[in-house]
Amino acid sequence: PVLNAEQLQTAKRFASGPARVFAAGEQVYAIGEHGVAAWLVLEGTIDVVRRDGLSHEAPITTHGPGQLTGEVNQLAGRPTIAGGTA
Repeated sequence: PVLNAEQLQTAKRFASGPARVFAAGEQVYAIGEHGVAAWLVLEGTIDVVRRDGLSHEAPITTHGPGQLTGEVNQLAGRPTIAGGTA
């Protein structure tokens, strides 16, 4: 889903910390990382990738403003199966 302006304001109230700015190309979270936070994109994009059977990166999606990152593995305490780059 894409949150509208009102929903974004509500979601920001539940943030676990202040907003963070990532540089273009900076890694937001890595494949296989534990304890990865879910990110609410306020500006810019986060490109999400996975590894194929030959360890090549393959795109999954791009999250834009108003969208959340995250995967079920994060909720279960398992390592991520995807990585994200600003």
